[in-house]
Amino acid sequence: MSFIFNLSQKATSSFKRFPVTLIWAIFGSFYLISVYGIDDFDLIQQNEGFILVLILGVSWLIGSQFLSEALKHNPLNRFAFKLSIIIALALFSYYIYNIEIDISEKVYDRWALLLLAGHIFVGFAPFVNTWHKNKFWNYLKSIIVALFRSGLYAVVLYIGLALAISALELLFDAEFNSNIYLQTFIFCLGIVNTFVYLSDFPRIDKLDHKVDFSKASEVLILYILIPLSLLYMLIVYVYVLKILIDWELPRGWVTYLITALSLLAFLIHIAIEPIRKTHKSKLIQKFFPYYFWSILPLIPLLFIALYRRIAEYNFTELRYLGLVLAIWILGMLIYMIISNKKDLSIYAKSVFLLILLSTFGPLSAFKISINAQYSELEELMQKLDNKPEKSFTAGEFKRFKSIIQYISNRNALNKTKAYFGFDPKLAFSETTTYDLPKKIADSLNIQIIPSNNNSKTVWTYRSSLLKSKYAEEINAYTHFTELILSNSRNNNTPLHLHFDRNNIIAFRYYDEVLLKTDLTNHLKAMAGKYDYLNDAPQQEFSFRFKNDKGDFLMIFDRLSYTLKNNEVKIINGQAKMFYMTYQGLELP
Repeated sequence: MSFIFNLSQKATSSFKRFPVTLIWAIFGSFYLISVYGIDDFDLIQQNEGFILVLILGVSWLIGSQFLSEALKHNPLNRFAFKLSIIIALALFSYYIYNIEIDISEKVYDRWALLLLAGHIFVGFAPFVNTWHKNKFWNYLKSIIVALFRSGLYAVVLYIGLALAISALELLFDAEFNSNIYLQTFIFCLGIVNTFVYLSDFPRIDKLDHKVDFSKASEVLILYILIPLSLLYMLIVYVYVLKILIDWELPRGWVTYLITALSLLAFLIHIAIEPIRKTHKSKLIQKFFPYYFWSILPLIPLLFIALYRRIAEYNFTELRYLGLVLAIWILGMLIYMIISNKKDLSIYAKSVFLLILLSTFGPLSAFKISINAQYSELEELMQKLDNKPEKSFTAGEFKRFKSIIQYISNRNALNKTKAYFGFDPKLAFSETTTYDLPKKIADSLNIQIIPSNNNSKTVWTYRSSLLKSKYAEEINAYTHFTELILSNSRNNNTPLHLHFDRNNIIAFRYYDEVLLKTDLTNHLKAMAGKYDYLNDAPQQEFSFRFKNDKGDFLMIFDRLSYTLKNNEVKIINGQAKMFYMTYQGLELP
């Protein structure tokens, strides 16, 4: 009972301070519960955009309350400010349903950036017009404590309710809809978690001026985070030495390591800055600024690695955001080294502004990236026009395919009409994004010149990747089985699929051969036709046979083989076998 009483107290105090946020959370949670209660996938898809907006609104409304308190708004101004946030959320909903129409990758990416911005907004909103190092540290500590505490309450309640539901189902044969556990999770996360989370936030003017740097925090930073950061630093500097010795350009993955190294340094800096000068550990005292100085020589390597990727493939959202992040890292390093004030909230404030600039407007990642890919497509088509024959090399088609799929996933194919003379989205409305590049190339009579692939030896086809518009007529067959293709024979097995050293594939009934085929020439042709066999349609790996034993359809789910010096060697595979034998088979 004390748990329930404590929960109700926290709920009441939360609602008094955050009425708009909690009404939003309650409405959103019950709306999601009702949508999932109908158990209609089409309805869920139709409401997906609205669900995204409801999730997005929570952090932004929390941040707006903190900012309003920091600016000492009167009730009217506070209401107007929160109303402006709700209007902005409504405009984002309008953007989803009326501008994008379909929820594309671009919508999800923009939503993710705004969600991240909303959470960062909460991290600095009370300090937008003031700065106090110790209060900021205690405020961040309050956020972490509130997250853990509210999460614990929500998990405990969810487990209890889930067990109660299970008991009703098992003991009383109660029937609930198939999403009852998801609905219960939404209730606990959206309502209980939010109420408890907000009840744990003290007002900024009541935050303690004294920093309580606990022993657990000291162990985490001194014996885990700082040693990890030093390990990362050592790895990167050894790699720099390797670059200088080999005189080669840096690999792309080094950007992730340097970025992680810098972000970890910023995190440690925020954690130790209030107690850095007074702490007994020399490692904590000297971490800043020496560690920041040691990162600075690595920043040119970060920019070179980014430039290499961008110069090769031009901008995408991730590459653009990577460049923005690199500029931000450099800016933060310089600011923290030269600034006397060392306002730690600048970390959050600056990245918040950069996220907003990267989400909408002329400098957004989406605007820059889509224009870059249009430019790549234009260059590719101009190169095609200058050829005596309309043809793509395998490498050029791979690039063409990547560009078309990228543009298609962002619902921006209409602007490619300038290059093709038609709108691919309208011309091939029934074609999936995966198959679209080949359709466009075929309609423009563009030949694709296969590569010789002399350096490639192992080829693998997998039908687990999307193979659209593939169907086979199976009325002529009476039986079906799925078999592993193996080079070992077991005559005690009723049905098995076997291949020998000459690549002869045999479908056997015990030791009787029902069909035998040699796919050597076909597999050579596939290696010459496709750079990657997963680009091949399923039809290329589906075969019909008819002989004196019966009718057979062999559809490969997977097939691996080597091709070296023009010699094929099958490795393994897996196939679906449809068959109708003229004499019945006795199967166990």
